[in-house]
This record gives sequence, structure tokens and C-alpha cells, in this order.
Amino acid sequence: MSSEKSTLYLHLGLHKTGSNFLQKEVFPNAKGLYFLNKPDWSLISDYTDPTSLARFMASNTGVWDEMGDVFFNRANKEAGRSSSEGGDLLISDEQGPFGWHRNDPQRMAVHLKKIQSVMREQFDELKVLIVIRRQDTWLASAYAEICSKFKQASQGHFERWIKEQISYNKKYFWGRGIRLDYSSLLAEVTRFIPAHNVKMIPYELLKSDPGSFIGEVAKFIEVDTINWQSKTHNRKSLSNSEWKIAPYKERSLWLRPGRLFYKLGIDPKINIPDPFRSKKIEMTPALSRKILSKYKSSNQCLDSKIHVKEYGYVIDE
Repeated sequence: MSSEKSTLYLHLGLHKTGSNFLQKEVFPNAKGLYFLNKPDWSLISDYTDPTSLARFMASNTGVWDEMGDVFFNRANKEAGRSSSEGGDLLISDEQGPFGWHRNDPQRMAVHLKKIQSVMREQFDELKVLIVIRRQDTWLASAYAEICSKFKQASQGHFERWIKEQISYNKKYFWGRGIRLDYSSLLAEVTRFIPAHNVKMIPYELLKSDPGSFIGEVAKFIEVDTINWQSKTHNRKSLSNSEWKIAPYKERSLWLRPGRLFYKLGIDPKINIPDPFRSKKIEMTPALSRKILSKYKSSNQCLDSKIHVKEYGYVIDE
């Protein structure tokens, strides 16, 4: 192992928080830092999840004892890092701990504890970056991303879907609800990772002041400067309170032969418009208040640590 101190950085989401921008414009331009974006390997054959970090974090923590060295050796190779020479490595995978059946903050925390124990041959220190987003707009953006799967997608369906996501007695601990309890998430992670090694930063800062957001990230990953381009616009967002409803994915026509059209640079899948399908969803003030009321105590606690009140996380009732 190198005599130089090496740090492993993990960027673990959430998704829908500018992850593509970070992975394309920010992390690759952080000089002096090895970077690996969404490792896509088949190290664990029994899982169909698209990324190996997600596979590992969906498994029993014992997977790190069995294959942790394989994971880190592969990560070093893909990133161009030599374990004998050392150097800091950042692995970014916003889906890692937050896919289906991986929404319990305690589960995420114990995986991070295990990672610390098995990385010692490669790294001296673990630091974790988590970008969060206000619960109401995160839910709207998430719905816009997956609504092509819903034949009945509409404002009414959107509101029913939200009720399920944030329900304590139905999907809170097995769906998306618990991952949005950011105070609990931070508390669990810092049980095993020193608080100064955990950076939780609001996505709203990226929206309002990209330079300051990237400055915060750069300071945390200990690089002087990062050259970046202007961030891309969310194509599903129509305004601060409205999002597009995508066409139903089963209502489509495929041009044949598909390979020929792909070679010509033409998408062979043509979505057939449904004249009766809703065009957008809206995060109404009443719906926003309902969501934020569910997380009121959590967000108040969070504000005492990372100051999110200015972005509307904390409401007065």
C-alpha cells in the first residue's frame, strides 16, 4: 500500500438531484482525483440490478467480506488507479443504496461500516457525499420519470401515488418514503462515519447558485478548482411546479428492421399519442404542504445541521 494517505469518496445520490451533471461535468474535471462513474460489472450473478455497487448494497453485508477485494481491485483498474501508488478515488452511483428494497437508512449505514473495514488495504479514509432534494419536488420529478409505465397517469393518479409513497403504514419503510427522511438518513450514516466525513447538500443550491454548489463539492473532495460547463435543463420539468407526463410506453409502434433504423441514427420506436392522456402534473400548494407536513419534524432537525429552511423544507403551520 502507498505511504500516501488515500481517501475513498462515495457519491450515493439521491437520483433526480443533478447526478448526471455531477458525473459528466464536475467529477471528471476534478484534477488529482480518480473517478469511476456507475460501475457496471457482473460480479454477483444472482442480481439483475444494472450496477454492481447497487448489487453489493442490495446484498447481505457479508458480500463485502467475500468480494470486497474484487470490487476495489476492479474499481481501481477501471479508474486507472494503482493501489501501490495510492491516490483518492471517487465512485459515483446515485442508485447504489436507493433502489427498491434498499430504502432503509440503517441498511445503508451498516454497508458503509462494512466498506470501511474491507477497504483498508486500498484506502485510509471513507467520505460520503449525498445530494438531497425537497421532498415535494423530488416526488414530482420521480413520478415524471416513471409515469410512462402508468396507463392511467394523470393529476389524480399522481396524488394517489404520492399518498402511497409517504404513507407510514403502507410503503414508508419499503418504498420511497423513508429515503426522503433525510434527518434519519444523516443520523444513521453518522453512526459509523464521522460527521465531518459526510456531506449532505441540497439540490436547490445547484439550481439557485451552481458556482456555490460546485464550490461546496470541491471543498469536500479536497480539490482546488473544477472546470465545468453550464448545467443541462431538466427536460421533464415545465416550470417550478409543473412536469410533463410521458406517453404510455406500451402505446407505440416499432419500425422494422430495427437494426437498420438504428444504423441510420433513427429511433425505430414511435410513440403513438393518446389524445385523452393528461399532458402534465402539478405540484399544487396544498399537495406540497401535505408532503412537507409529513416530514416537518425531520426537516426541522435537518435544518439545524445543514440549513435547508431557506429552500422551503421547513413550513409553518
